[in-house]
Amino acid sequence: MRVALARGRSAGMRVALAKGRSAPVLRAARVRAAAAVATIAVTLAGCAGGGGAAGGSKAALSGSTPAQRRLQRADLAIAAHGLLQVRPSIRPELAASRAVWPAVVDGLPRAISADTREAIARAALRARAIATPHYISFAGQLTGVASHIAGLELSYEELVLRGWTLTSSAADYMARVSVGGSSLTVGNAPGEAGAVAGSAGSSGQGGFPATHAAGATGSSAREGLATAAAAGFLRVNAVLYIGCIYDAHHNLSTIGEQVKQAYAQLGGAAAFGAALRPAEVQAIAHFYSPAVALLEPSPPSSSAIGS
Repeated sequence: MRVALARGRSAGMRVALAKGRSAPVLRAARVRAAAAVATIAVTLAGCAGGGGAAGGSKAALSGSTPAQRRLQRADLAIAAHGLLQVRPSIRPELAASRAVWPAVVDGLPRAISADTREAIARAALRARAIATPHYISFAGQLTGVASHIAGLELSYEELVLRGWTLTSSAADYMARVSVGGSSLTVGNAPGEAGAVAGSAGSSGQGGFPATHAAGATGSSAREGLATAAAAGFLRVNAVLYIGCIYDAHHNLSTIGEQVKQAYAQLGGAAAFGAALRPAEVQAIAHFYSPAVALLEPSPPSSSAIGS
């Protein structure tokens, strides 16, 4: 269900922003990466008839032509350097998410403290600050496994931004609307939570109605919002947003192993040369791993929450 919620997210997103200018830039990057790979092409050609590891690599890539493998190496090198480049802007989001995760993993609590709202809002701001690597935004134009790997990083960015923004909006709304019979108590969003809530404006970002509670004078409007059903609806839907956050980090945590496997299948250090070194692959494998990127524990299903 969470995957289905994310479908259609590419329209109007970052990949679309790269259209019209990506081809020349990507072509130049491929030329640079291919040039580094080509410096050892003669050596590889001389070893083509060898056995052992070379034979295993050849068998794994038997469905590709030499030209296709060269392009796949160049594109994997491009994606890998993008992954290395984006780590500094991902780290703050990972730290913010880990800090607040225990408070939200089981769903938004009925009574949300100011500290929890601040922590949720901080995670949303950190997600918004992630700087998409230039070449990662061309995921759909890369070849082979590089396209899939770049797509995983993009899906992380988009899901985590949407998940934390919607969760923050839900938390802010629930904090503003306190049900007590037919009355409504209104509170103000503190600090960073107020900044995130304010970005929604009067349009009610994230599918929530604008919180007219802050200035509404009609008793019917207040009573319509202040219902237990409305609060329960928000709590149940927040589970889906929290699920998006978990899925985003899960996607991120699988990238490292996939880069390692692709690197080995495409010839490893002997084939890539200076275009992508083993130490760089190891750095990617360490950072984009469950130990670093995955949130634990996993959230329960939406049916278990909201009652």
